[in-house]
Amino acid sequence: MNKKLLLMLVFLGVLISKAQDIVLEKQLPEGFKIKRAFQIPNKTNNNLGLFFFNKKESKAFLFDNSMNEKSSIEFDAILNKYSSPLGGIVTNQNKFIFIVCNNTSDKFAVGEFDFNSKKAKFKGSEIELKKERFLQHFAVEGSFYILTINNRSSILNLYRFNNQGEHKKEVIDLGETNFRHWNNNIVPLTTLLYSPFGKALETPLQKINTKTPNSLEITASPSKMFIENNKLYLALESNRSVTQAITIDLDNFSKTVTTFNKPFIANVVNGRKSNSFIFDNKYFGVTGASDIVKMEIKDFDTREVLKTYEIKKGENIPFKNAAIYFEGTGLGNRSKQIDNTNRFLRNISRSEVGISVFNQNGNNVITLGSFKEGVSGFGIGYGPIAAVYSYTTTKSTFIKCKFDKNYNYLEGVVKSNVLDSLKKFVDENGKGSHEEFTKVSDGYLYGSFNKSLNKYVVRRF
Repeated sequence: MNKKLLLMLVFLGVLISKAQDIVLEKQLPEGFKIKRAFQIPNKTNNNLGLFFFNKKESKAFLFDNSMNEKSSIEFDAILNKYSSPLGGIVTNQNKFIFIVCNNTSDKFAVGEFDFNSKKAKFKGSEIELKKERFLQHFAVEGSFYILTINNRSSILNLYRFNNQGEHKKEVIDLGETNFRHWNNNIVPLTTLLYSPFGKALETPLQKINTKTPNSLEITASPSKMFIENNKLYLALESNRSVTQAITIDLDNFSKTVTTFNKPFIANVVNGRKSNSFIFDNKYFGVTGASDIVKMEIKDFDTREVLKTYEIKKGENIPFKNAAIYFEGTGLGNRSKQIDNTNRFLRNISRSEVGISVFNQNGNNVITLGSFKEGVSGFGIGYGPIAAVYSYTTTKSTFIKCKFDKNYNYLEGVVKSNVLDSLKKFVDENGKGSHEEFTKVSDGYLYGSFNKSLNKYVVRRF
């Protein structure tokens, strides 16, 4: 082997190893069974809170920026009554607020974890939903939100918790908006969320984190939620001709509804598939059929078309940066690559189309393709962990394309992203237990429970 090539391979091996270094291992007591685990970073000082919930008792640990344990808390289980911890936020250097709910997602309580006093306390039922349905939860800029919708209506409610655990309800009334179903009938917002094509969804509103890569199985959902620049975006895809996008400003709770025409393909009615993605104050729309796929990038505020790209039957794809990927069931949960535009288009016309955008090293990488439901279908989960396992129950076809900040096509190799690295790690080491994947200032932390050693292990990617 060429000496230069050998040195390069060794160097790459070192990089891969460092990308998966163990940063901490927490030994848990024998017999302690985790029901749910959370890792919550403090962006101010890079401390890390680890929380382990159990039916009988629960534990929490605080680590400094060198991953040395600073403090710990043991507390009685709250999960007998509130079986589902939703997540938490940092209040200051050593205090965390947690929100938990019951198994029907209609009662919520607030917990405070104080690592200074080493005590945890829970307030009673802070919120009890009546004639409302829980949709999603999320944390932004030191606040925690619960999003609900009134039954059979177009009225959304946002419960905002501050870093003291106090909450305020904001009502977003969209009753004057004409939401259009797949057949153009006017319906309430609940119909688009829960039955976009006449069939009930397991997850009515898919949460998308644009700061991490996302798989098509997640982004192809007909109802999606994005958060950017302290704004909440809901993209509703039930209608094949338009995307109905709701924007809620989280500073003042003002709302707007914008209708985007999806890319138009002439002489195609049946078999047309469409979807969209919201990123960087831009709307990415895609429409696909058996002989053409069309992608448009629009300014979100003006709806001006900034770029248009097409894939046509019998022609090479002019803006892909690698071969076409096929992935999922039937391939032994592996992927293979081919160059067959016609097959790519045929798969899109028979499946659900999706698009995902991710900023990588200053460039924008767009993943475009389709997936076919397997065991799970929509409602597959959230974030990179869900994406890692989604391809084991679905079949997907996709291309990766690299663009500059103005979405001009760039030639060259699309580098592996953190999702690719995580998939590779899981493939080689097996599925973990109680996994968490969290963005921190210098990368990503992947935590999982090693049952045989009774340890929770956190790796940096």
